[in-house]
Amino acid sequence: MARLRALLALLLSAWAASLGCGSSDGGPNDGGSGSPDGTWSVEVAISSCYSFTGTGVITVSGGSFSGRLFGYCAVATNGATRLEPSSGCAGDETEEVTIDGTFSAGQVSGNLTLTGGACNGGNGFEGFLSSSSAATAGDAWGTLTFTKESNSGSDGGPVGRCTEPADAGAACTALTNGGSAVSVMPVATAVGASSDNQKGGSISCGTYVLTQVHLYVGTGGSSSPPGVTIQSTLWVSAGNYQLVINESDGSGEAHSSGTYSTSAGSVGIDLQPSCGEIPQGFLTPGFTSYSSDVAGTLILYGEANYGTPPVGGVAAWTFAALTNH
Repeated sequence: MARLRALLALLLSAWAASLGCGSSDGGPNDGGSGSPDGTWSVEVAISSCYSFTGTGVITVSGGSFSGRLFGYCAVATNGATRLEPSSGCAGDETEEVTIDGTFSAGQVSGNLTLTGGACNGGNGFEGFLSSSSAATAGDAWGTLTFTKESNSGSDGGPVGRCTEPADAGAACTALTNGGSAVSVMPVATAVGASSDNQKGGSISCGTYVLTQVHLYVGTGGSSSPPGVTIQSTLWVSAGNYQLVINESDGSGEAHSSGTYSTSAGSVGIDLQPSCGEIPQGFLTPGFTSYSSDVAGTLILYGEANYGTPPVGGVAAWTFAALTNH
């Protein structure tokens, strides 16, 4: 009888192991091997508070996460939406999208919260990991797609995106300002009539150096160069950025780092500094739109005033990829 009980126990143990019960080696309970801790991008397709799709970044620590993903603007009269710029929604409805939750046993769950003029409140979501670096979930606001961009600690390093640059010792960034100083050159057309026109697109990770600055002053605007040169280096990856800018007007070198967000089908971009500031004296209200292509060119646009007396218009900063892997 004792032998029979021992044999039954052995068979039950083998059966449980074949199901992955209690395993930590990438079985069905954890959606793949490795810790969920690290940086994840979260694309949210909102369908029940106007219609908008945006992407933000979360940091998972100890399996938990919380934070702001992005904001968006909605026009009440026609339902049109756009990514919220740093200057706000200019009288249209504003919605802030925040998230909190946990990864556990191959699942992701939590709350997606909208706060604003049209919709307020949190809705619970729950979904499953399809691998150790991908998950989908849904709630009453819409659908969520999670993509792991990099690990934290010593469990494997970056996942599929560009490595953060080595620390150069400066405050707020780890960047060395490479490339050459370029002159700000006026263009006597509107930016919409130029080959530099904002197109949006997918932003490839990597380090970029500034190669030209065009200032679109409109038809009949001043074509005299304002006599300002700019040197700048930008690093972007998985919704994070680092930026170094050095102007010849005496304002010195400025360092900024933080997160950025874009929205599907839109040319809008929103840079949110967490350390330092993007200089506002010559670039107000900051970069608000962009154009990116697979050849490694990234153009950032913003209202600007350069020189003395100031020459105003839409500035297009063109960056070329230095590393893109």
